[in-house]
Amino acid sequence: MAARRRRSRRRQARTSRKRTTQADSGARARALEALSRMRSEGLSLTRAAQAAHTTPATVRRFVGSAVTRQRNGRYAAKPSDRLTRHVWFLTRDGPVEVALRGSRPAERVASYMAAVDRYLKTGDTDGLAAFEGRSVRSRNQAHLFLTDTEAIDRLANAGEVSFDRLYSRRA
Repeated sequence: MAARRRRSRRRQARTSRKRTTQADSGARARALEALSRMRSEGLSLTRAAQAAHTTPATVRRFVGSAVTRQRNGRYAAKPSDRLTRHVWFLTRDGPVEVALRGSRPAERVASYMAAVDRYLKTGDTDGLAAFEGRSVRSRNQAHLFLTDTEAIDRLANAGEVSFDRLYSRRA
């Protein structure tokens, strides 16, 4: 009987290491959106899950380490987390997908993309100035924020700059 248990545990470990399916990546993206809404809008887990078109169980499954259960039984988002997110990042050659570990670097990239959007709509470079000479790390590689307005204009005119989604398909 003990041998049977050991084999099944090995089998479970093997199956848990499988890559996530496309359906899982969509569910994970919605869970990250719910987590973001919990932080930014102060929503409860249930309301945030509804707004992100998912369930509280799915949110707990994919981002459970980023929420904590309070004494009253409700769930609250922790101020930050170390979850990996795959986001689009603007470089001289166009957008590239980078894997960021944690909510703070992802927030920094989102602020940068908002500054790029503001520049393209209004011509205001003040937001971009805050990112001059700064970078974000992804898998031991530093990615410099692109603040050259000519390069940003060139990419925008080529249709390379999109603000539809921050997260890539892998989320």
